[in-house]
Amino acid sequence: FAEGHCGAKCSVDPACAGFDFDEPSGRCHYRRSVTCYTRANSDRDCYAKKAQCPSMTCPTGYLRKPGSDTSFCAEVTCSAADRDTCCSESVCDDLSPLWASGPGCHAEGFTLSDECTSQGWTC
Repeated sequence: FAEGHCGAKCSVDPACAGFDFDEPSGRCHYRRSVTCYTRANSDRDCYAKKAQCPSMTCPTGYLRKPGSDTSFCAEVTCSAADRDTCCSESVCDDLSPLWASGPGCHAEGFTLSDECTSQGWTC
């Protein structure tokens, strides 16, 4: 119940980091931070939003994986453990429909610092 009822409202509010659900009263308590003022309470269940891939900076040699804009990281913040969920290794492959090369790099918003050259992806 809590995920559908409270979660639906929290998921569309960028300021909402999570919520706790007060079982006896059936009330949702929305939180801007899920790490402050925490204490054990057997009457409440706590929920935290997982970070989404767009908040992750891919490591050198990797670029954002196509279609990962709505993918979630494993925790509240993305980490190196989420690399394969959010990023793909940049390879020179002009035949792949997933990656643009040459002028397409610029059209997709990538720059030289993103491992893209005027000849395509760096190897």
